[in-house]
Amino acid sequence: MENGGSSAWTPWFCGGDCLNAWIKAYSVEIDGLSDHGGALVGLMTSLDKTLLNYRNAKARAKAKQKVASSPSAVDSSSNLTHPFTFLDTWKAEDVSEESVDRYWKSAETTFTPPSLGKRFMILDLLESWNDASSEDPTELLTEFEGDCARFVLDGLVRRALQHTNTRGLDQTSDMTSSHVGTHSTLPNNGVMENVKPTGCWSDLLQLQNNELEHVKSKPYMLGVFIRVYAFLRLVVLSALAAANSTKKSRARKGDASMQDPVKNSLPNQDALLETLAKLLETSESVRAVLARDHGNVFGIWEKGSPSDSNGHGGDDDSSDSEMLGWGMYVFGSYFNHDCTPTVRKTQHGRSLCFTATRDIEPGEELCINYIDISQSNGVVKRNEELSKEWFFECGCARCERERKELA
Repeated sequence: MENGGSSAWTPWFCGGDCLNAWIKAYSVEIDGLSDHGGALVGLMTSLDKTLLNYRNAKARAKAKQKVASSPSAVDSSSNLTHPFTFLDTWKAEDVSEESVDRYWKSAETTFTPPSLGKRFMILDLLESWNDASSEDPTELLTEFEGDCARFVLDGLVRRALQHTNTRGLDQTSDMTSSHVGTHSTLPNNGVMENVKPTGCWSDLLQLQNNELEHVKSKPYMLGVFIRVYAFLRLVVLSALAAANSTKKSRARKGDASMQDPVKNSLPNQDALLETLAKLLETSESVRAVLARDHGNVFGIWEKGSPSDSNGHGGDDDSSDSEMLGWGMYVFGSYFNHDCTPTVRKTQHGRSLCFTATRDIEPGEELCINYIDISQSNGVVKRNEELSKEWFFECGCARCERERKELA
């Protein structure tokens, strides 16, 4: 997916198979009505339009102020205060499970508008926070925060589709969260054998929750997470308000399509938006995705090079590739790490394929590599990276052997 600097978000695809797989992943039928990814495209477009409109409005205000103000004029926005500004600079020693829970609960209260019509109070609060602490107050969210918002929205839409679908929230319908999406077919229309769906919400929750460790290592991330949560509330509530307004307007005009469910997809869209709004009444769902983002996602590269004999390559090897985004392939994240992996991961388009590197003994664990495991990357460097980004020290046979050799 691609976001132009001067226009709203539009998705692009590597080919027809990729497009059809993406549509299928978001397709859901309710009462004979079918939505083919349109709801997500609409929400993503609203998300980026909100960011774009804010940027343009700030730029116009800045230009107007520059003309009207004297050189000695003081920008009063720098004196604005906000209840969460301190999160931009708080320290690791202040981070605890209790404090993180407390600030998330406070965010739920702070960013809850008294009514749908008062939803823009969320924008005002974000703006005051932004004006008080952002390096670039013309941007409502940083580029990274915008990517996180798209990532989380993708996951929330998939969970909401499970809810609006008659199969319910935690059944077998597919759920993934990715910045650029996934598909399950190989190039040249070759069907991948033994395809495993990417999982549903209950499967996601089985992944390791890294929230506390992540925030301790980078305390400012809690502020990032809370801004993403507040912004998504604004986007979804605005989309819901627009849908309600359109429905009322069409009803007043006696629009024939309101009486013809075959021509009207609004009930489907409304059910999805209402479910999303309900999910965002608390921070639980947003926290669930963000807490499992760090340490569980896979990079998606422009050129998925096959892994070498050590299992290194694909999404680990960026020497001749450009990283397009990241994806949460839930079942793929169930594999533990080993510096001598038994499973090789290779990328095919936006799909990941996992293949045994050798015959597997009965009871032997299937493991992949999270990092560069080439011979030139020794045990000290490997474990520094694993400790920093995955919060554990590797105890595989290779690491134990190399530690003894260093002793």
